[in-house]
Amino acid sequence: MKGIGITLVIIGHMSDFFYIHKFIFSFHMPLFFILAGYFFSPREGVKEGLVKDVRRLLIPYFP
Repeated sequence: MKGIGITLVIIGHMSDFFYIHKFIFSFHMPLFFILAGYFFSPREGVKEGLVKDVRRLLIPYFP
């Protein structure tokens, strides 16, 4: 599904026809969000993930 979505995005960007462009762009981003949510599986709890992200992302910004 993801490959089909990427192919449709490429076709949408290359298309000179307004209706094809409008049709493809009406659903391609929701398709990627739905697929990402469907295949998401958390490896850790919310609290552990948040602590890990804070250590990894925020601490390097504050010397």
